[in-house]
Amino acid sequence: MRVPVEVRAQEDGPGYLAVCPVIPGCHAEGESIGQAIDNLTDVACTLLEIMREDGTAITVGGEL
Repeated sequence: MRVPVEVRAQEDGPGYLAVCPVIPGCHAEGESIGQAIDNLTDVACTLLEIMREDGTAITVGGEL
């Protein structure tokens, strides 16, 4: 599955924040851009698994 990801430098210190705007609550930090994206991937997989277990409809980009 491909989803949009936004990565930006932390405003209050070193490191990066990665956000997936199409998965509610999906964000992660990392010391590097790569680490932030890796951490975000783990968070996204966990959130999607929880949504699947709860029977929550998973919509990404307006598609089921």
